[in-house]
Amino acid sequence: MRILAIDIGGTTIKSDVYDENLKSYNEFKELKTIANEKENLILETVVKLIDEKENIDAVAIASAGVCDSEKGEIIYSGDTIPGYIGTNFYNAINKPCILENDVNAAAYGELAKGNATENSFVLTVGTGIGGAVITNGEILHGKNFSAGEIGYIKVNGKDWQHLASADALSKKYKKEKNLEYADGKILFENYEKKEKEAIKIIDEFAEDFASGLTYVSYILNPNTIVIGGGIMARSEILIPKIKKELEKKMYSKLFMPDVLPAKLGNDAQRIGATYLMIKKLKINKKF
Repeated sequence: MRILAIDIGGTTIKSDVYDENLKSYNEFKELKTIANEKENLILETVVKLIDEKENIDAVAIASAGVCDSEKGEIIYSGDTIPGYIGTNFYNAINKPCILENDVNAAAYGELAKGNATENSFVLTVGTGIGGAVITNGEILHGKNFSAGEIGYIKVNGKDWQHLASADALSKKYKKEKNLEYADGKILFENYEKKEKEAIKIIDEFAEDFASGLTYVSYILNPNTIVIGGGIMARSEILIPKIKKELEKKMYSKLFMPDVLPAKLGNDAQRIGATYLMIKKLKINKKF
């Protein structure tokens, strides 16, 4: 079996082909996302990717935005992907197809081959913070397919993702040091050099991040909280700090979940979408 998995983001569209064992055929491709105020060519790009491939049995799509996975349609998208609302993939693709939100797909990937269990909360930390609830091995979608959008909760009077995203971390460090440019790599390099400003910013980040996780821990009481995104390239620094801060904030260890880094990196969305398609096709596989 050949399943084309496509990960649609605001900057790039990544694709690869997988078999029913979630093994890649090494046909990875990355294209620029064409979506601006004048035109949105995401659907056309996806159709072209499908047409270019031979012997594709099914298509599994993970996308940014709020996805109606029943209709195969984008029902909400932020400013990063203009003109995307109303895009319907099922009507345009003449093959078995699934559409899932990218964070939900990443959660399925971590469930199949990573650190998530059948009752987990999976976060992706980047420009913002996205979340996915896995309960009894299935994603909880909510009334309007937006369950898990935890980045919007208030922590210290601000949206959590404005305090504790990777973007917020870099911006805070730039302000602290009065720099024109700084990214996570620079921050962590200076942290390892024991620069006091870098230590301060990372410690504050861990505390703010743990504050948001208290909501997850008390409301869902998951087995595991799995944290992904580019920032987790330095999980050996961040995870112990986040766990320590979360333990301090919880009333009892009874409420404390395991806190783990994601394992699959940038492949999680495509692997998770493929896993979901395999489930839909009822191929009996244990990963």
